[in-house]
Amino acid sequence: MKKSILLFFLLAGLYSCGEPKQQTSQEIDSSQEIAPIQVLTAAEFKSQVDHKAGILIDVRTPGEVAQGKIAGATNLDINSPEFEQEILQLPKNQDIYLYCSAGIRSQKAADLLLKNGYKQVFHLDGGLASWIEAGYLTD
Repeated sequence: MKKSILLFFLLAGLYSCGEPKQQTSQEIDSSQEIAPIQVLTAAEFKSQVDHKAGILIDVRTPGEVAQGKIAGATNLDINSPEFEQEILQLPKNQDIYLYCSAGIRSQKAADLLLKNGYKQVFHLDGGLASWIEAGYLTD
């Protein structure tokens, strides 16, 4: 059963990883130093989310989220026309934890945040599929 669920999330993630809307509303100063994305394994991500303050964001579609999500995550659909406006309203002084199904869309969301001055951006390597593979539960 776990393998079926994992396969479903992997296939859904690969199928739905479209290009996010290009940044249009924020002009970026090219001299501004961009912090690196902090890529975390499922175990590292879980430890951070469980023990550190921060904002946990699921960038998948509402249909994907309805099938399960990490407890406490807020859904901001990267395919939504309002995504850029919504994600750039997050506070810059807090850790931001991002994930999707396989890690592609959350990587793009992380890039957008970093280009807009966010410094503490964490990305779940392998997405929710790696979370489930590691044996962690979803809501």
